[in-house]
Amino acid sequence: MKKVILLSLLFIALLALNLLGWFFLSDSNIYIIMNTIFSVLIVIFLGYLLSKIKFPPRKIKEHIVFNKIINVAFKELFKNNIFQSNSHYSKAVFLLTGESKSGKTQYLIDNGFKLIKSICNESISLWSSSTMIIIEVEEVSHARTFNQIVTILLRYRPRKALDGIIFITSCNYLLSLNQNERITLGESRFKLINNINILSGLKLSVTLLHSHLDTLTDFYSYITSNENDKNLGLLAWEINNNDSCFFNRDYEENIKSILFNIVNQQYQRLDMQNNSIGIVSFPY
Repeated sequence: MKKVILLSLLFIALLALNLLGWFFLSDSNIYIIMNTIFSVLIVIFLGYLLSKIKFPPRKIKEHIVFNKIINVAFKELFKNNIFQSNSHYSKAVFLLTGESKSGKTQYLIDNGFKLIKSICNESISLWSSSTMIIIEVEEVSHARTFNQIVTILLRYRPRKALDGIIFITSCNYLLSLNQNERITLGESRFKLINNINILSGLKLSVTLLHSHLDTLTDFYSYITSNENDKNLGLLAWEINNNDSCFFNRDYEENIKSILFNIVNQQYQRLDMQNNSIGIVSFPY
């Protein structure tokens, strides 16, 4: 910063000398020479000065604007008494995220939530019920977005920014992923949970929900009869689509049994140490 100030003073001095030459030496050939020299020096100085100035990258500029939009939106919501009470703790606040086709919005509507406001091209939506506030965020959003939301909530709810995190995952989406992709998904979610816990200073509860469960009915026979390595996740195998069992109500209890066994497997894997595969298995 000091260098920029010194260079600016030098630029002003050169400009002043140039102007003095114009007043006192305008009829002299010496002025032409001096003017040429000073002009070249000024151009060189400006080029050097511009090369030293670090302009924020476009992505950073966009992120700054994005943060301002979020700040203004949340400020208005709290000003308009989103909690319908004098206390900002009168309703639980949860962060809800998941892939775009996970059915997040329909899940909220089905459970009686009303949309309050959508911001940032609907990548963030706020929902409310009589007892709860839900902040819906697209899972593809940058980690800075989640951090910004938690930071804002800490201003209004310093003791407890969030009451928990909810993930919704479509079974259709899980079936489209291979084992490595599911591990990557789990690692990214684990990192998100950890970052939010650190930022909020809390160990938040995490709820895992899954949608489009009817997808599993197509694969019940294959899953239950498969004799492959049981150490693999049940959906780590490649499964051929078969719609012969689709809409068959007899499979409802069987599907519940599958889910129960997979959830048990999930808890077992979470106990594994230093192994990324222990982070995720269906329905995480």
